[in-house]
Amino acid sequence: MSSRAWKGQDRVTNSERSSTAAVALGLKALVPVIVVVAYLVVVGYLNLHAKTIVTGAALDWSASVVAIAPPAPPLGSAVGVAIVSALAFFLAWRAHTSATRRRHQLPIWMATVALIALSTYAMVSADFPYSALASTFDNRVGLMEGASPEPLPLAFVREGALSPAAHALAGVMVVLSLLRPKQPACSTGA
Repeated sequence: MSSRAWKGQDRVTNSERSSTAAVALGLKALVPVIVVVAYLVVVGYLNLHAKTIVTGAALDWSASVVAIAPPAPPLGSAVGVAIVSALAFFLAWRAHTSATRRRHQLPIWMATVALIALSTYAMVSADFPYSALASTFDNRVGLMEGASPEPLPLAFVREGALSPAAHALAGVMVVLSLLRPKQPACSTGA
């Protein structure tokens, strides 16, 4: 084969590499947004569960009240929120410490923007005092309060986005996204 054929082959390979890198970068930007939404759903469910325990109700997985119990402190839900928030912080910290260039910080920037946007949307669109139970179910209480029924995952995201734990995590992620990534160690050859 001639050397021109090899050069042409290298160009195709380089363009394939660049398109593969662009797809990988797009996935790296999408995954943090999905993780933030999953975090908000879990924190929202745990917060809703905690609110019902304090008032004396017991929920099942579909957020239906299944029993009335004496009010109790929501220790399990509080520990769950702490564990989920610590895991989210660890993922954000790992994304920051593994970045060697500013463009490698795209995942943490996307997660920060998604968390702040969802929290802002929840604050702007929620009628205060917000009750996820009243806005989720089409029952007399919800209709008397003027709440419109919303899908359960949306109620969990809204409840999680209104959580102080999500706001604290957003502040930490803003700080992490503004920090400069570590510079790779270069050898001087000495």
